[in-house]
Amino acid sequence: MIKTYDFRTKEQKRADRKAARKAWIDSKIGWIRENKDVLVFVVPGMITVLSCGTKCFTKVMANHTLNKEIQFKERTIYDHSLGRYVELKRPLTAAQALSIEERRAGGERLHTILNDMGLLKR
Repeated sequence: MIKTYDFRTKEQKRADRKAARKAWIDSKIGWIRENKDVLVFVVPGMITVLSCGTKCFTKVMANHTLNKEIQFKERTIYDHSLGRYVELKRPLTAAQALSIEERRAGGERLHTILNDMGLLKR
């Protein structure tokens, strides 16, 4: 492998980069000037597509967040004796919720009830 050395100074390298950047910008501006008739039709379409895509993405993210919140509310119960949320394997049925209420009224702890019912997530 042959090594090549660049003996230009920093100022020369900076000037070359600046000239290359200016040439690139000038070529893009020239292309725009030559293709104005095409851009009149393409740019509004692109703006429409981008705005619709952004709107769809925002709605998807909002739905995802809402589904996560619903799932959290269905699959967790706050245990006051422990001072934290307890995760469940699955959402409670109405019969299970009634059974939990009756047993809590009888003085049992929530964690013990959920463990007996096999609902605690390990």
